[in-house]
Amino acid sequence: MPPQSLNRKLLIPLLVAVVLATALVATVAYVLAGSRAERELEQRRRSIQAILESDNLPLNSAVFQVLANLTAAHWFALRADGSIVMVAWSDDLPAALDPEDWSAWQATLADVRPWSPTQETTAIRVGTTRYRGIHWRRARPRTTRDGVPVTSLIVLIDESQQERLMAQSIALPALVGLIAIGIVAAVTLATTTRWVRRISQLQQGVRRIAEGDFQTQVPVHGQDELSQLATDVTRLAAELSGMWDRLRRLHSEQMLHQLSAGLAHNLRNSLAGARMAIELAALANRPKLAAMDDPCRQAQAESLVVAVRQIEQAEEYIQRILWLAGGREAPPRPMTLDQCLATLRDTLDATARHRDKQLHWSLPSALSGARVADSQVLLAAVSNLVWNALEAGQDVLVTWQPTEQPDSALVCVSDNGPGPPVDIQDRMFEPFVTATVDGSGLGLAFVARAAQRLGGQVHWQRSGDRTEFIMTFCWS
Repeated sequence: MPPQSLNRKLLIPLLVAVVLATALVATVAYVLAGSRAERELEQRRRSIQAILESDNLPLNSAVFQVLANLTAAHWFALRADGSIVMVAWSDDLPAALDPEDWSAWQATLADVRPWSPTQETTAIRVGTTRYRGIHWRRARPRTTRDGVPVTSLIVLIDESQQERLMAQSIALPALVGLIAIGIVAAVTLATTTRWVRRISQLQQGVRRIAEGDFQTQVPVHGQDELSQLATDVTRLAAELSGMWDRLRRLHSEQMLHQLSAGLAHNLRNSLAGARMAIELAALANRPKLAAMDDPCRQAQAESLVVAVRQIEQAEEYIQRILWLAGGREAPPRPMTLDQCLATLRDTLDATARHRDKQLHWSLPSALSGARVADSQVLLAAVSNLVWNALEAGQDVLVTWQPTEQPDSALVCVSDNGPGPPVDIQDRMFEPFVTATVDGSGLGLAFVARAAQRLGGQVHWQRSGDRTEFIMTFCWS
């Protein structure tokens, strides 16, 4: 069913209300005018009756004309045979009859019955004009100046004046009503058109939101209820956008948990075999390597020790992944920051030398004894940042600093690389976002989760020609 126009739904009731009000006012005016006209007609009848009952009424044309003008009626003086002796016309004479054609008037006057105060007047029609006739028979005939005897008088009262008065009484309310209808229609149409335009913008915005466009912004005009609704729709779109991003990240994390659980199980078995092989090789060659003064042999021995530590750390990460996939959290392992630094240097310094990169560390003495509740999360996060820095630049600097917040510190990992690409800068900490072909896009996402778990946050910035990743965390 097609939607009905809001203009029509608002305009039609208002017009109906104005029309009904106009009709009511006109009806009341018509009834009041009719009542007033009836009273005036009755007053005229009484005045004419008083005149007719007077015995001192002079019968001459001048007096007749004055009476006709005063009473707004036509006066006729008749002989005993009904012929017209004298006539006086009021201002309104019907065009249907010729005033000189007395024979025609005699035929009309013949229909007027004799009248007495106890009888009703006679209703006659002359052309399109209706009259009330009063036929008064005199008890004693009187003569005119010319000696013509007058036995009766007939007075015709024009009822069309009453009708015109009643019509005029409704003309003004009708005119005012028509003007009001025009004004109401124009104002309502202009107002509703503006409302419909704004409501259409709201409708289009809601439709775009329903289609998945959460960046929709509805224009705001003024400070009325529609403006507030437009603001709420825009805010709704922003909230839905945030919820959609969180839902997408949650879905990615769920997929990551499912994938990582299976991979971690297989990797743990493989790492266990690799660790066993390296330890056996180190035990078998330890006497030979220790007895030699060759630096290359000593470097090989050191590489075996580093490899074992890397495998131990990898096994620790995999165990944490398996706990997480099973809905459990790994028990925290507290360590001081200097212990964390030593653990990081044991594995990452050798990696930097192997890649021919410069890796520098800086830990102020004020933080050396600071204790981190979950050191494994901090180690994993910093390791990810350092690995990324070694991939991006040649010179890497890791700096630990206290912050203005109590029991809080930050670690800044900077490199002299070109920085992340522009197209991923706003999404780097989301899962599966990477700028390299062989990257997984999970490292920085893990760093963000680790910073949140440690009561801090992570962000990045460009400082001169260096890229800095800064993570804050709490210690106790």
